[in-house]
Amino acid sequence: MNTTGTLRVSTKLFSYAGTKDKRAITCQRVSANRVLKKKLAGVNLSDRSSIRIGNMEYAKSDLKLGELQGNRFDIILREIHSESKEPIETIVRNAAESLGRNGFLNYFGLQRFGRGSASTNKIGAAILRKDWDDVVELILKKDDLDLKDQESLSKALRELPRYGTQTEFNILKKLTRGENAYNALQSVPYVVSIERLHFFYAIFSNSTLEHRYNTRKLYVHATQSIIWNLAVTERFQKYGLSVAKGDLVAVKRDVVIKDENAKMSNFNKEYEIRVVTSEDVAANKYNIFDVVLPLLGYDVKFPEHDVGRTWYESELNKLNVSFEDLGSRKNRGPFSLGGTYRHAFQRALDLDWELIRYSDLDETLSKSDVEKLRGGVVVVAKEVEEESTKMDTEEEKTRLALRIAFTLRKASYATMLLRELTKCSSQTELHMRATKKAQSDQSEKKAQSEKKKEEEESSGASSNKTDG
Repeated sequence: MNTTGTLRVSTKLFSYAGTKDKRAITCQRVSANRVLKKKLAGVNLSDRSSIRIGNMEYAKSDLKLGELQGNRFDIILREIHSESKEPIETIVRNAAESLGRNGFLNYFGLQRFGRGSASTNKIGAAILRKDWDDVVELILKKDDLDLKDQESLSKALRELPRYGTQTEFNILKKLTRGENAYNALQSVPYVVSIERLHFFYAIFSNSTLEHRYNTRKLYVHATQSIIWNLAVTERFQKYGLSVAKGDLVAVKRDVVIKDENAKMSNFNKEYEIRVVTSEDVAANKYNIFDVVLPLLGYDVKFPEHDVGRTWYESELNKLNVSFEDLGSRKNRGPFSLGGTYRHAFQRALDLDWELIRYSDLDETLSKSDVEKLRGGVVVVAKEVEEESTKMDTEEEKTRLALRIAFTLRKASYATMLLRELTKCSSQTELHMRATKKAQSDQSEKKAQSEKKKEEEESSGASSNKTDG
């Protein structure tokens, strides 16, 4: 249910420090400009709303994107198992201790790049080289489409599904009327839903609204991110967990630069970037968590070793993009990339975990903040044995879950921490298949149990009839 719709106020009045995962129960601070506490509290009266508001207080200023220190996660991993003969408790403990000690590679998560056949980073590369025909072909997902052949365009338009293809329809409609690819992209209306990822109007229009300016670089930032992921992999393979000569490190400034007009990234306002010398290495002056790698741009330093400017340039060339395409201080366009930095390794704070035995896949194993506020009762490991009257002891112990809680600094992905902890891929499709298999196994097991029960009841009835 839409909170702003319930309150009958504009979405422009609300601001926050960062977005949260869609598929999760989340809690965050939000500022509402000139909205009274009493009106906000009205949201809690709605039985149809899944949102609850609390801890309200008046402040002097709104929240702004980026003004958060990090995020706290409480995650349940179900169907935990191992092929090792070692006790599962020992395996989890060793993995958690290693994670706390060595951290994890601070990759951008797969959600950064989209799930369709045309990844956002591929579209971003086409935008950087201003190949608008390629942008259109990637988004329409038709390799055999000839943008200069009216018959080919008309056929593609006729074959479009009726629903969920408004963006594609608008593009093809313009193309069939003789418009070029760039103009066709400009014609697409602004789409509110961020899930579609097709903000063509926002990307190609001259709108100066801040939220549209942020989405305008959605695709090129994805290209930055995929190259950064490749860079951190290369750096780890060459130098491991040691700080190497030529590495870049971020040193916290004594005073953060708050000048909004300063021509530097937010990261540079908070940190000073230095190149590691051989003397620094000998003195163990820095640790691996100080090491950063640049996100491509015209205004960044590069490491002075094998994963330096030359390496980045070679990766750009694979995408048919050059450094000149990134822009410059004197030649900044709507898709120019100044660049910034990102820590190569990250470590979880306040890491805590426990193993929970359970029986039913739909069993709730952890309380959300809303459930805590409502006084909801949740059955956890210790309560299963006490409260179970429906299942025998063996049934209770058939499934095992891991509850893990931790804090990550902003811009780090929990999926990448879990990838390191479990040594499993973070691809959504793999986990969806595993979930479906577990659900299928449970259904089959329940069916067998019910059949056995019916047979026992039938056998007992027959026995009583014979005795009579």
